[in-house]
Amino acid sequence: MNVSYTRPRRPSPDTIAYLRSLPLDDDSTDETFNVALQALYETQHELASLSGHEHAAGIIEKVCRIVLPQSEVCARLILFHVQDYVVFLSFHRYGSHVFQTILELST
Repeated sequence: MNVSYTRPRRPSPDTIAYLRSLPLDDDSTDETFNVALQALYETQHELASLSGHEHAAGIIEKVCRIVLPQSEVCARLILFHVQDYVVFLSFHRYGSHVFQTILELST
């Protein structure tokens, strides 16, 4: 098995600002689920880089906690987009927490 250490690019400041503006406080409503689902689809190509960002990592983790228990398709989507960065995320200060959450909720 050939495992390489691939580091994602820096996340876009606009994407981080977008994530910080999301109303994800009450995770029990359908509206919050829809907001989190939309955020996931809009940021799917930046998931690895956002997972390694100091401020965005917590928001991505919250989005995962809202969406993953209700959607197996979203779990597959997230795992697909972070698969090339598994080693980086596993050892990263913030990324490791996000990756652990993804793995816990994807099973």
